[in-house]
Amino acid sequence: MLNFREKIEVELDQFYSDIAPAEDFVIAREELEGLLALLGDPFLQTILTMRVQACTIDEIACHLGLVPRTIKRKLGLIGLTYDEYRRAPD
Repeated sequence: MLNFREKIEVELDQFYSDIAPAEDFVIAREELEGLLALLGDPFLQTILTMRVQACTIDEIACHLGLVPRTIKRKLGLIGLTYDEYRRAPD
């Protein structure tokens, strides 16, 4: 059985391999892995992973048993975290 991190990696490999050239795939995957690590919270990681997989806010809310407004707030928090990640020196 795959742990949470392994499951995300498999899903992301499948998702990105269908839509991106190899170089873009590597860059996008590194960005996403960095953000997932920075988030640290499995709940936020799940929301981000589902959103990357093109799930709608309503679909994510339904899957997690929450209202869409909660998902929107969490996505806002994820966005702020991503902004911090992008500003951090390499």
